[in-house]
Amino acid sequence: MSQPKPKDEKDPRQRYAGFEAVPIPIRVVIGRSRCSMRRLAEMDAGEVVVLDRAIGAPFDLLSGDTFLGRVEPVATDDGISVKLLPSSEEEE
Repeated sequence: MSQPKPKDEKDPRQRYAGFEAVPIPIRVVIGRSRCSMRRLAEMDAGEVVVLDRAIGAPFDLLSGDTFLGRVEPVATDDGISVKLLPSSEEEE
């Protein structure tokens, strides 16, 4: 259960007042893996790269190297999009 914020903490949306229109690059990471340069160079189309996530696990939303939250994929008329998930205390 989340603790109420102290009265002196501003709403995060107020903290960025005046910057609402500034574009920031974001990216969605579905998982990570490591391999040697040799292995990467030897890969052929159709080979499978094992990631560190299970099927159905949420993806990471990042800006630069800053973690912004977890998201899940959703289908939209425009293709694929992501839906922001509630944050958990363990991520904060």
